[in-house]
Amino acid sequence: MLKIELQSERLQFCSLTKKHLNQVYRLHSLPQVAQYNTIGIPKNIAVTHNVLLGKLDPSNFAEHG
Repeated sequence: MLKIELQSERLQFCSLTKKHLNQVYRLHSLPQVAQYNTIGIPKNIAVTHNVLLGKLDPSNFAEHG
């Protein structure tokens, strides 16, 4: 998979990988974020994992399978 990184003084954007799973789960668990998230607050990290698998290259998440 192509790895892309963009960086500014305040932000860093990079391709999403399995190392980001816990951070995405915590972010999606915030009520302030969930109101804009179509899946709402995930019940557990497995829900977030399954959502990410549906959108990204599964080889990046194979370790969490």
